[in-house]
Amino acid sequence: MKALKTILVPTDFSSAALNGIRYAVQLATLLDASIILYHTYSPIKSSFSPEATQDEENRELERTLFNSLNSIRDEIVQNGSRVPVSICLDRGHERNQITKYCSGNAVDLIIMGTTGATGAKEVLIGSFTSHVISTAACPVLAIPPAFEFKAPKTLLYASDYKSTDFPGIQYTIKLKDQLQAELIMVHVVYSLLFAAQEDELFEAYQAKLAKLLHLNVAELPYHLVQGEDTAGTLLQYAVKEGADMLVISQSKHTNLWDWLFHRSITKAVVHHALVPILAFPTDFLDLLPVPEHTTELDKTVAGL
Repeated sequence: MKALKTILVPTDFSSAALNGIRYAVQLATLLDASIILYHTYSPIKSSFSPEATQDEENRELERTLFNSLNSIRDEIVQNGSRVPVSICLDRGHERNQITKYCSGNAVDLIIMGTTGATGAKEVLIGSFTSHVISTAACPVLAIPPAFEFKAPKTLLYASDYKSTDFPGIQYTIKLKDQLQAELIMVHVVYSLLFAAQEDELFEAYQAKLAKLLHLNVAELPYHLVQGEDTAGTLLQYAVKEGADMLVISQSKHTNLWDWLFHRSITKAVVHHALVPILAFPTDFLDLLPVPEHTTELDKTVAGL
C-alpha cells in the first residue's frame, strides 16, 4: 500500500457532507495528505427555452457552485489548517461521475458524510453512498452524521475467515501503522454454543494469515462476538469497544457486505452506531498484490 496522499471529498453542501469535510481535514492532517473538494452537477437542458438562455443559466449555476466550494476552502484555511485543498466542479450524474473522476485522477481515498435513518427501518448507508462504495476503485470512508473527529487509534476489521480477506487486512495493517493505531479482528457468530470450535477455527486462520503477512500472531488480535443480527452486532460492538473505524471488504464470497449496506436494520442501531465505516470495494481489492498460497487460508479453515 502506498501512503494515502490524495483524498476526494464529495459535497452536496448539506450538513452531513460538511461534517464529512471536517473529518477529512483532520484525517488529512494526520496523514500529511491533500484534499479535493468535489461537486458534480447536471447542466440545465430544456427544449422549452433558447440555447443561449440555457448557456447563461448554466454559467450562473457554475459561478454559484464555484463560489460555494471556494467558501468552504476559505473556511478551512481561516480555521488554521495547512492541509492543501483544491476544488473540482465536474459535470455529469453524481452516481457515475465521482468514481470516473477518481479512476482518472489518482485518488487514494474517498471520504463521504452520510445521513442518518429517517424511517422505522433504514439501511445504514444511503443508496448514493452505497453505490459509490460498490463501484469505486479506491477505499471509501463513510462518516456518520454529527460524528466528531478523533484520531483513529482502534481499527475493527470484520472478518469471515476467507482468503478474500487477505488484501483488505494487509491494507488495513499498513493504514494502522501509518496512523499509529491498533487492529482488532472481529467475527460475529449466531451462537456461542460452539465457541471453542470457533476459536480453534480462527487460531488456524490467524496463524496462516500471520505467516503470509510476516507478522507475529499477537499482532492480529481477535474477538468472537455473538449476535443474531450481524450488522447490528458489529456496529454495537464497535461502539462498545471504542473503535474509531469499522473496516469491511467487499467480496463475492461473503454476506457481510450485504448485511451492512443493503439490508434494513433498526433505526435505534443506526442512530447509536456512531462509527465511521471504511469500505474496500471489489475493484480496489482486485488491484492489490496477493502473494502465492493465499488460498491456503480457505483450505486451512475448510480442513477443520
